[in-house]
Amino acid sequence: MKKTKKILLLVILFLSTLDYVTSQGKLLLIGGGTEYEGTGSWNGEAFSWAVSNSENKKVAVISYSSSSSWIPDHFVSDWGAAEATNFVINDYSAANAQSTYDNLMQYDVFYIKGGDQYNYYSTYNNTKTEQAIVDKFNDGGVICGTSAGLAILSGVDFIAENGTVYPDECLEDWNNQYITLANDFAPLLEGYIFDSHFVERNRFARLTAFLANWKTKQGENLIGIGVDDMTALAVSSDSTATAYGSGAVNFYIPVNDDDLIQEPGFLAIDSLKVIQLLDSMRIDLSNLEVNGFENYIEPQKPGETGNYSVYFSGSDSLQENLNMIDSFVNEEGNDDDFILILSQSSGDILAGEYQTEINNLGYSNTEIYAAVPQYAESAYLENLINKADKILIVNNNWSEFKEFITGSNGSLLKEKLSEPGMISCFVGDNSRFTGKTVVENFDDPQASINGDYLLPEGLGLFETSVVIPKTYNPDFGSGENTAAAIPYAMVKKSLSYGIWLSKGNYIHYKPNNDQTFFSIKGNFPVMILKNKGTMGEAVSRRITEPTGRIRMIGGYKEMFLSVIKPGADYKVGNEVDDEVTGFFDQDEHIEKPDVFYNGMTENLVIDWNQTSYLVEIFNVTGTKILQKECSSRTEIPVSSYQTGIYIVNLRLKTKHYHTSVSKKLIFN
Repeated sequence: MKKTKKILLLVILFLSTLDYVTSQGKLLLIGGGTEYEGTGSWNGEAFSWAVSNSENKKVAVISYSSSSSWIPDHFVSDWGAAEATNFVINDYSAANAQSTYDNLMQYDVFYIKGGDQYNYYSTYNNTKTEQAIVDKFNDGGVICGTSAGLAILSGVDFIAENGTVYPDECLEDWNNQYITLANDFAPLLEGYIFDSHFVERNRFARLTAFLANWKTKQGENLIGIGVDDMTALAVSSDSTATAYGSGAVNFYIPVNDDDLIQEPGFLAIDSLKVIQLLDSMRIDLSNLEVNGFENYIEPQKPGETGNYSVYFSGSDSLQENLNMIDSFVNEEGNDDDFILILSQSSGDILAGEYQTEINNLGYSNTEIYAAVPQYAESAYLENLINKADKILIVNNNWSEFKEFITGSNGSLLKEKLSEPGMISCFVGDNSRFTGKTVVENFDDPQASINGDYLLPEGLGLFETSVVIPKTYNPDFGSGENTAAAIPYAMVKKSLSYGIWLSKGNYIHYKPNNDQTFFSIKGNFPVMILKNKGTMGEAVSRRITEPTGRIRMIGGYKEMFLSVIKPGADYKVGNEVDDEVTGFFDQDEHIEKPDVFYNGMTENLVIDWNQTSYLVEIFNVTGTKILQKECSSRTEIPVSSYQTGIYIVNLRLKTKHYHTSVSKKLIFN
């Protein structure tokens, strides 16, 4: 009898567990964009997933406005549905009708189309239609949303009550009137907020502002999911999620509890962890573990170490760069400095405007000259470059400029710009030239989606960075190009930093003692993406098979996004890690040491306010290659070491060397 009761109890327990698992619904989050027929396009596998994970394979296609039969027809003909029907629900009476609820509940897949999410929110909220969405999800159904249909399915929704909001508006004010958020509609994934058309409309800053707004006003950290157009995320009942399609699914995750708390005005965020999943990659939403990447991206240099001064801006407009030009000519150098202006021609109109402004500031010793292939060997230009105290680069055409720098004057220019103490300034589009690589063709409106980027070598003033100007400039129409260029270049070229510059802002790069900084200037925040070493690769899934386009979008397991407001500094020193890791379990009062590799002197520098400590250096295989007792500030020559990663271990010389710290550095 006891055995029978035990078996019965186990059966009941199993059945209750089974009911719990199967009652949890599934989600298909679609970023919008064009759907294609068949199974080989970006959406074929995702839509087939939705049908195959439903019980009766019947699809209700819900929309606010009139709808064609294309989607229902192809759900049946291409993606395995037994039946698919349009439901146009565009007023409160229809949304709240019991008959609407009863009809919808006969289907196990709900596909909510795009449009205006405020129409959905205001019409369906607290109605039988909303109840049907929630009940079907809780009964194990599959809820799909594309574009506006996606926006209303998260725990917190951007409802667009006052219309849409643009990313530049979010950077200017994280609490502007257009950021309208609510958590009272069909919260199918608590703790998240969704956004669509993510890379296409360059909504990185927008989703970031949503997170900051909710945290500051409601006190709750959310995770953001931004889904690119022609891309989807399929969330299973066990919380595993798989990306499908031609773009990326982006996760924006707070690093620290208070990182998102804002002061009035500009958006400013120290760091957000960012994941960009590509087709077939998975994430476990219960612990955010990622699977599917195969390639490790280790930047060749962990930071910027150049010993010179560089100004670079996000806009070509003189009016938006007046403060930068004033700083360029007045904050550094001497009154009689010769300023060489390099442009696409000696008579370039925009270059002439900048020359006039410089002259108005009291500096008449200036000359404009063309940095074009025909002058690559010019003796006159060679003389100008040699005598220049400062160099301004403005309105050059990259296709000609890249040929120019292959000549003798181009080589001389690169040497001159890299001289210790040299002062240079790059305006707007020409800011791209400063990095390790230049994103070529980014001004072609279809470059990213058509796969037309090129990544030639830049001037290399920033040896592990890529710079993209015009990010939200009204005179530059391609949001996807500016958005996608940074992560794509960072993944393909294994870079440490990606800098998005925009209207009215600029950066001043200048070393300060043993550290280097990007000082943010102007009247608009700057976004910077940092790679500390991660798994990553580029999109390989075609929009349509077998001959469709492959978009130039990068994916990665972990990078860090910062939004820096004007007046703040962003450290880009030569350390792999921002913070020293260590164990101070018995001596928490002891100050942490400053440990870094100085690329100028090729020394390991340790600055620790201790009379005696032990230094150990290990290579990546774990072999100890140095042990030395040191005190206070110490510099250890490492120029003879092979370029690579080393572990520096410090132990405080107490009885048992108990207090220790470790640091990973790159010597090169």
